[in-house]
Amino acid sequence: MKWRDKDINEPNVFLEEDFYTNVDKNLKIDETLYENKSNKRPYDKFDKNSRIKFYVILTLIAALVIIIFACIFIKSDREIVKYESMAKEYYKAGNYKEAAVIYEKLYEETGNIEYNIERSNVSRHIEADEIIREASNEVKLGGYEKAIEILLTVNPLDDTTANRVFQIKSQASSKWLSHIEKDIEDKKYQDAKTEIMRFLNLQPNHEQAIEIKNKIDNKLY
Repeated sequence: MKWRDKDINEPNVFLEEDFYTNVDKNLKIDETLYENKSNKRPYDKFDKNSRIKFYVILTLIAALVIIIFACIFIKSDREIVKYESMAKEYYKAGNYKEAAVIYEKLYEETGNIEYNIERSNVSRHIEADEIIREASNEVKLGGYEKAIEILLTVNPLDDTTANRVFQIKSQASSKWLSHIEKDIEDKKYQDAKTEIMRFLNLQPNHEQAIEIKNKIDNKLY
């Protein structure tokens, strides 16, 4: 074995500069390892493919949530349109109470002031309808004067309401005047005069009533 021209009996001597050189190399290696370890972040454990899968899943979940909310909104919107149509049909048919209930429910669910306005409008129809029914019952009972008094308080909200008021008032007037003419036939002129004046107090421009009054006056005077 060759010892680089050194005597085999010569002792192996370590130079000081070799020692420091080795120590310096080891320190640099340790520093590099420390830097690499300290620069690691929590999500570095995911490789590139794992991160892509993670983002795809998040995107799908977000899309699913959006679709669910969209479906709920569409369903709710369709329900509103459905109930609006029902309320209008009830209104046209004169079923005002049913229409009012639906408009009130729509207002509670949506907070839309238009539904509250419609409910108020329908409520006025309900009130008018009740008054007309009361007047109609009075006519059946012979309370012609009271029936006309009641009908004069009705606000004709539309043609349908106005026509109903006109028909019942005409019926009450006709029967009342027939009763007065019967008094004239029975020569109860004073009773007839009292009744015709009460009639004209409610309907001063009624032509038939004016003629009957003149007839009574001719009999009395």
